[in-house]
Amino acid sequence: MAKRDLHGVGERKIYDFLGELEAELEMDLPFYPEVYWVGRNADFGALAKLGLSKEEVGEKNSRISYFVPSKRTVLLRNLDQEDMAEEAGHFVHWTLTPTKFPEKLNRRNVFLLMFSEAIGYFCSKLIVPERRNTFQGYKDLLLLPEEEAVLYIAKVFNVGKVHLLNFLKYQQGYTLGEKMFRAYNRHEIGPKDIVSLMKANISESEAIPFFMGLRQKFWPFDLNAAIKRMNIQLQ
Repeated sequence: MAKRDLHGVGERKIYDFLGELEAELEMDLPFYPEVYWVGRNADFGALAKLGLSKEEVGEKNSRISYFVPSKRTVLLRNLDQEDMAEEAGHFVHWTLTPTKFPEKLNRRNVFLLMFSEAIGYFCSKLIVPERRNTFQGYKDLLLLPEEEAVLYIAKVFNVGKVHLLNFLKYQQGYTLGEKMFRAYNRHEIGPKDIVSLMKANISESEAIPFFMGLRQKFWPFDLNAAIKRMNIQLQ
């Protein structure tokens, strides 16, 4: 399929997904994003003309699609339904919220980004309900001492260099999003609750109690173990 055709297919699909989310969550977006087909071999020269830097586009051979908030742009690396649905969810969230979500992950902002991933994953399940959480069935990394968590990830996922914060961001975010989706299907929460969460204004200092409050509600945990783990992580 030609690049122009891939762009058109991806753009229509993202817009379709955004329409589905607007209808399901009973809300209206003030605008839709720009959508660009990047593919695995990004043309950095062409993207620079659109005002997108190499840092915003990401690694040249990456397979990951994502939303660039500063440009109100969705960059598509593939036409995977789950990926596109998640990016549509991120766009809805980051458009509605006054929270300033960071684009680079570090120890200070990891809980903000866990929450962002939870909302993105939740939205993707509204569109693709058969999506499977790839982190389901593994140990809860938030409750493990840091060294133990690193060794566990290296063994289970057979990786040499472990990016613990990245694993935490996705495991905690995706699993919380899955739990929220199940609660939504049981009518324990509704569209207004989700939109209210999306509109929450959260600072970095408020992110830990905010996220852990959601975890306690949808995915109960051992509080003492969590506190111990967070103290290690945030040192």
